[in-house]
Amino acid sequence: MTTSIADRQREATDQSRLIIGLLVALYWVFCTFAVSDKMLGEPDMWWHIRTGQWIWEHKAVPTTDPFSYTFAGHPWIAKEWLSQVLYYGAYQLAGWNGVLALGALALGLAALALYMFVSEDLFPSLAAALVLCGVFLASPSITVRPHLLTLPIFVLWTHQLFKASRAGRAPNYLWLLVLVLWANLHAAFTFGFVIAFFAFLDYVENSRLKDRKGLLAWVGFLVLCPVVTLIHPYTYHAMLATWLVVGPNEAVPLIDEWKPFDAQTQVVYAVSILGLVFAALASGFRLGMARALFLMVVAFLFLTHVRYSFYLFPILSLIVAPDMAAQFTRFATSSWRMQPLDRFDRFISTRFRPLLATVAAGFLLTFAWGSAWLKAAPPEYIAATAAFDYVKSHRLTGHVMNFYNFGGPMVFHDIPTFIDGRVEQLFLGNFIKTYAWGPDTEQAMADTLKQYDVRWTMMPPDDKRTALLDKMPGWKRVYADANAVIHQRQDAPAP
Repeated sequence: MTTSIADRQREATDQSRLIIGLLVALYWVFCTFAVSDKMLGEPDMWWHIRTGQWIWEHKAVPTTDPFSYTFAGHPWIAKEWLSQVLYYGAYQLAGWNGVLALGALALGLAALALYMFVSEDLFPSLAAALVLCGVFLASPSITVRPHLLTLPIFVLWTHQLFKASRAGRAPNYLWLLVLVLWANLHAAFTFGFVIAFFAFLDYVENSRLKDRKGLLAWVGFLVLCPVVTLIHPYTYHAMLATWLVVGPNEAVPLIDEWKPFDAQTQVVYAVSILGLVFAALASGFRLGMARALFLMVVAFLFLTHVRYSFYLFPILSLIVAPDMAAQFTRFATSSWRMQPLDRFDRFISTRFRPLLATVAAGFLLTFAWGSAWLKAAPPEYIAATAAFDYVKSHRLTGHVMNFYNFGGPMVFHDIPTFIDGRVEQLFLGNFIKTYAWGPDTEQAMADTLKQYDVRWTMMPPDDKRTALLDKMPGWKRVYADANAVIHQRQDAPAP
């Protein structure tokens, strides 16, 4: 094969990779809009947007709680302040459609980057299948929240560091700027330290400590990782906030996404994990010790908290792809490039520009549909639009006792909350255990209502506290629909 033919072959295969990668990204962008109820079905997103508004209006970040009455003035930091400002800006531009579009953009970029990186080692169709499966398995943890904006950064950071370790060199120190951005977007930036540490171990395993200069450069990089994250409005407090979640926190066991993996109810995960283990054992696949240990750590985090599916499954293909290509050369991109172009590759090569324009038009139409015509909105079991309209029209005032999932919308509507989703920093002590889903007896309910001078309540129809309030003297059901029931104290001001 002459040089000119080889160059044309490489150009054609790169064109195929790009078109397939863009189609993978377009698929996940479309899915984000298509399942908008699921993507916006997170009550915390409401208070994230309101926090972004608070920051924008005050030109500062909060240091005490401005949104609840039970913990008003207690220390609290908006550690994901940049994501919150971005989501607020998206909401101001296009309402919930804008919020959804921002999340779709982040997911699409992450899927594109992940595919392009994996397809550097594995041929396009296999890379696409692995990426699609990986993102699908992570999808229960993929909702429009601050953490979604960090998914492209997570993919980029992991790829660059392990790519450097495999090449036997230290990463470029400019990549530390990516970590600074991650730190200001979401508190999980400390996971970036874990990635850097295992990439360093991978470098040590590959270089066998023969390159002293490279070793010192890696050590310097590791030292600077936590240092650069101090470029944050809250400096080291943002780093400490991670410990409040992964450390001893009584709120964590009460939140579904922080619960451990359950093979009896999460069958897809169980089958997928067992299938991967079987495939590795049956094929004789081997992975470097550092990378294997890294995957074991992330798998342990997933087994402890299902939320970590967000990290485990997308990253799996990225970590194993180089070794798969080396051990099973028929799957390698390098082998694929040496083969004559098949019908699909020739089709893309001869029509690359029209195809690229068509895919670009697909993105434009999808974002136009999702941003302007879809009329996206959070599900009503969280939004409770009619109930909040009643609160506003009847001017209900005074302290409210609210259902946990109504806390985010209440912050959004400028109603001081009894409890809301900021439980990793606030509502601690015995408060979260007592009031997340309780109190559950009439006497305990009466004592709580008196202690906090509650004037009205807002609970779901099937909540046990709704039934208690229906029977309590001095309380009257004033509003009810399929999503919320409002009780008002009878000595409260009449509507």
